[in-house]
Amino acid sequence: TLVNLSSLSDTGQGFCIHMRIVFIVDAFPALSETFILNQIIGLIDQGHDVFILAGSRPEDRDFHPVIHQYGLLEKTLYHNDKPSHKGTRIFQALMLLLINSHKNPKMFWRSLNFFKYGREALSLNLFYKVVLLANIGDVDVIQAHFGPNGDLGALFKELGMNAKLVTMFHGYDIRKGVAQGGEIYKRLFQWGDCLLSISDYNKKNLLDFGANPQSLIDHPVGIDLT
Repeated sequence: TLVNLSSLSDTGQGFCIHMRIVFIVDAFPALSETFILNQIIGLIDQGHDVFILAGSRPEDRDFHPVIHQYGLLEKTLYHNDKPSHKGTRIFQALMLLLINSHKNPKMFWRSLNFFKYGREALSLNLFYKVVLLANIGDVDVIQAHFGPNGDLGALFKELGMNAKLVTMFHGYDIRKGVAQGGEIYKRLFQWGDCLLSISDYNKKNLLDFGANPQSLIDHPVGIDLT
C-alpha cells in the first residue's frame, strides 16, 4: 500500500523508494479535509514529490498555514480549467497538442476518441486533463480520495497512464453507489490497484458493488490525539 511503501524510506535498512504521487481530490485546499492534507505533507516529509489534481478551488481563502509552508498551491492543478469559448478552446488545444503530444501520444490521441468517450472527448474535457498530467511527468502512484475521483484515475489508466491507482472510499461515494448501483464503479474496479476502506460498512458495500476482495484493504482514518 501507499503507506507501507512510504514507511520503507526511513527504516535504516538501506532501501529507499522515492515516488511521484498525484492526489485526485474534489477541491483543494479544503479546510474540512485535514486527513487529506496530513497525508500529503506526511509524504512530502518522507521525500516524495506530490502534486494535487483538484476539481475546483474553494471560495474560502482561509487556508491551513501548512498550505503556504509547503507551497502546495504551486503543486495544485485544476482539471476542470479550460477556455469557455469553443473556438478558443479548439485553437489552444491544437497548440497544446503540437507542444505536448510527444510526452505521451497514446494518451493524447485516445482522449480525443469521441466514439468511445462521447461528450467528454468532443468538449475536449479529457484532452485538457491529459495535458495537465503530461506536464507533471512520469507518475508512480495516483492516490484518489472518494470513488468518483478514483474513477477519473481509472480513466487515466485506461487512456494509457502507467501508474498504480489507490482509491480511498469515505462516505458519500458509498452512498452514491448504494443509490445508483455498484456498476458506476465498474471502470475503477477494473483498473484500480488498491481500494482503501475506512470502515466495515464501506468494505461490505464495496464487496457488494463487485470490488475484488484481493484489492481491498481496511484503512481507518487515523487521528493524532496530540
